[in-house]
Amino acid sequence: SSRFIMSQFVALTLECKSRILGAQRRRQTAFRLTLRKRRRAGPQGESAQPQGFGVQTLVRPAILNGGSVRMRSRRQHVHVLSLPLHFMLFALLFPAWDCGRPADTEGGQTAGSAGGSSRMSTGEVIFPVTIAVAERKNLVKQVRVSGVVRARREVEVLARTDGDVVEVRKRNGDFAHAGEVIVRFDDRELRLALDRAETGLLGAQIEYKSLGSSEAVFRGDSARLQERLAEARLRLAETEEAFRQGKMSPEEYLRLKRTYETDVAYYSVHREDVMAIKSGLSQARETYQRAKMDWEASQVKAPFNGYIADCTVRQGMRMRGGEKLFKLVDASRMYVDVDVLETEVGKISPGSRAEVVANAFPGRAFSGIVAAINPVVDPQLQTVKVTIELSGTHPKTKAAPADWGRARLLAGMFATVSVETGILRDRLLVPREALLVRDQRTLVFTVEEGLAKWCYVEVGEQNEEYAEIKSGIKVGDKVITSGHYTLAHDAKVQVGSPGENRVAE
Repeated sequence: SSRFIMSQFVALTLECKSRILGAQRRRQTAFRLTLRKRRRAGPQGESAQPQGFGVQTLVRPAILNGGSVRMRSRRQHVHVLSLPLHFMLFALLFPAWDCGRPADTEGGQTAGSAGGSSRMSTGEVIFPVTIAVAERKNLVKQVRVSGVVRARREVEVLARTDGDVVEVRKRNGDFAHAGEVIVRFDDRELRLALDRAETGLLGAQIEYKSLGSSEAVFRGDSARLQERLAEARLRLAETEEAFRQGKMSPEEYLRLKRTYETDVAYYSVHREDVMAIKSGLSQARETYQRAKMDWEASQVKAPFNGYIADCTVRQGMRMRGGEKLFKLVDASRMYVDVDVLETEVGKISPGSRAEVVANAFPGRAFSGIVAAINPVVDPQLQTVKVTIELSGTHPKTKAAPADWGRARLLAGMFATVSVETGILRDRLLVPREALLVRDQRTLVFTVEEGLAKWCYVEVGEQNEEYAEIKSGIKVGDKVITSGHYTLAHDAKVQVGSPGENRVAE
């Protein structure tokens, strides 16, 4: 285009001028050094002609006055010589100065090239561009927010007993099944305590059997005990009536009530319960259960299927009860928690479709839906917590996925979420990259017969990828999406993509 040619000529002129002035400064410096040498050499050297510097071709004759030198530079001649070149370039480019922008017609379109006012020959200057076809399709409106990926469940597994670690069977990233032993403590003392508790339980069971064959223990369900229990209940009813009538003090009422509760507990107990208490079976069973729990705590198991994470425990380490051993991550389903502005949360509803792109995998999108919307607004940030449930990203449960670590979402990843808020159907759309703004008006470049055509357009709704065109172009037009920032009307273009090079038709 004319602007491109003009910029090239101006750049060339400035470069030539810079080189001429640089050479002049270097020669002047050499001349000053020569004069200094002549002063040091004395009167005999003043009349000597400097050799190798071409002084008379650079400056006018110098006037020596009292050891001082006046030198008139020929820089003025350089400026004078460069002026004709500037005037010549201006005269050459002025007629084509406004040829880069087409004249407007009444409908906002560019004037055709038949009149000859908006089309000029660009010679062999060809601009490489890429294009897209304007199509009618649905425009999906979205709300774009950022959030953090989390797993379905994440728990920190803690040590439940004190002891030395003797074995660690899993490492970070390993998959563990529910109930599988991950860490094992030294259990020798705990095993001894369990054996003692088991022996005590056996002795109590023998004593219990002995009492079962003896008549020393009464039967709690005998008729005599039932009569005593009925008498105790009658006394309690009489006591409550006397207390309501004010014939009994509160202290005496509480004493008689405690006596009644003791009688009920004594007369209602079963014979087997009395035998268990007298034989020590109940206490022995409790001691055994506690010793068994302590021994089982020496073997730390996975509470559910998941991946081992943040495991820092090593064999030989001394751990105390309550200290963290590792984290278990259930990645069977992933979620993304995002903060949506309160002004936009009304556009989102549970079940709305969403698209998630993690920063770690910019070329891969994960689909999901809005699973939950927090009914409370954060008073400081003025945002609402929204949970996105992802689909199709959970790994296998019986074995680690083959692509683990390559294209798999991990808990804690930062992601960008686009939540669908509405669909505008049957709209003329072009990529947003095709839009340009010049003279405070929006335009696109189309390709016709290998030439770029400047077209003003009216833009409607937009999303992150596409823009609706209300007027200016039609369906099927080829709009330029890259390489169009320096284009002019009727500039010759070459359409292609990486690895492709063809002329637009």
